[in-house]
Amino acid sequence: MQMTSQQRQIVECARNNHDLIAKARAGTGKGLREDQPVVTPKGMVPIGLLKEGDLVCGTDGHSYPVVGIYDRGVLPLYEVKFNDGQSVITDGDHRWLCQTKYERDHHLEWKIRTTMDLFCIERKVFLPMPLPVDGTSDELPIEPWLLGALLGDGCLADNKKVGFTNPEIKMIDSVRSSLPNNCNLSLNAKIDWRITGNGYTGGQWRNNELLNSLRCLKLQGCASHQKFVPEVYMTSNKDVRLSVLQGLLDTDGHTSKNSLEFSTSSNQLALDVRRLVESLGGLCSLAERGSHYIKDGVRIECKTSYRLHIRLPSGINPFRNSLHKVEAFIPKTKYPPVRQIVSITPVEEGRSICIEVGSQDHLFLTVGHAVTHNTSTIECVTRDQMHTVSYTHLTLPTIYSV
Repeated sequence: MQMTSQQRQIVECARNNHDLIAKARAGTGKGLREDQPVVTPKGMVPIGLLKEGDLVCGTDGHSYPVVGIYDRGVLPLYEVKFNDGQSVITDGDHRWLCQTKYERDHHLEWKIRTTMDLFCIERKVFLPMPLPVDGTSDELPIEPWLLGALLGDGCLADNKKVGFTNPEIKMIDSVRSSLPNNCNLSLNAKIDWRITGNGYTGGQWRNNELLNSLRCLKLQGCASHQKFVPEVYMTSNKDVRLSVLQGLLDTDGHTSKNSLEFSTSSNQLALDVRRLVESLGGLCSLAERGSHYIKDGVRIECKTSYRLHIRLPSGINPFRNSLHKVEAFIPKTKYPPVRQIVSITPVEEGRSICIEVGSQDHLFLTVGHAVTHNTSTIECVTRDQMHTVSYTHLTLPTIYSV
């Protein structure tokens, strides 16, 4: 672990068994801009809105309490950009557990460096990848894979009916088996199917539990460019999130050997898919481009297309019921997803907030589920003492923090 100059002075005093007073309350050494997100079991929350006792997500997937919040005031800030195109705003003292390419290639230990350290060395560094977030186990109104499939190939724009369009027999059978008990799947035309309830009265189908659930989730009536993943599914447990993602990829995913992409006309759905992938320990890069088609020699402009390039851990299968995609996809085994800091740029000054997290490794997750750090001076002293003495019980000097 790489220490600050103040921490090195304190460690030196500790080695000489000197008592000391350190003007270094917890949190004085690192911070994010007040509007920057932190991953919590309830979703993404700006760091400036967190309170002591709130839970935040750690690298092991579990949740840990915030045990301290420290307002560092207005400071010079930096935009830290990652290899997936996302970025987070931090102060210069904010800490990162990272490796240079040399350290990574030679299997050296992870080091803690500040944003300013990284700005000065002008070198890309690697960050550790988190395990999938635990999530909650709330009751869900629609089976998760079915929800993902409906967000992909479902017709939800008409507030009075639900449709599904897909040519694969396995996909149709899977939709049918995932429907609520009082719902049926009937062929409308060619590959267009209609999901109905258990009665037809007054010109519309009654008692359609799926239709009612979609309305409660505010999805019914959404055109393709308006679709999104409801938050209750985004914060659910790993298996639920994976099932939603598989439903989306079975319908609107694309694969060629070990490449994996997802495309949609909904910006919000693209952001939600990226968040699902990141919550499972993967990475996404997002690009947008115009789309069109030619009719009678005339170019017709369509809505913007949002395309995600997805990288998942090798143990996660992105497809479930689209047989041709299951057969075509070859998972990567040699190069797992990896997050890098690729650039650091000074930005306008702003209010910096630090949180102290009650986890053993002091790590929490921010933008894109990127792993970031907070380090205690006492920990530096303890680690140094453990390396310099041979007996089990340590007697540390008294350190007063004011």
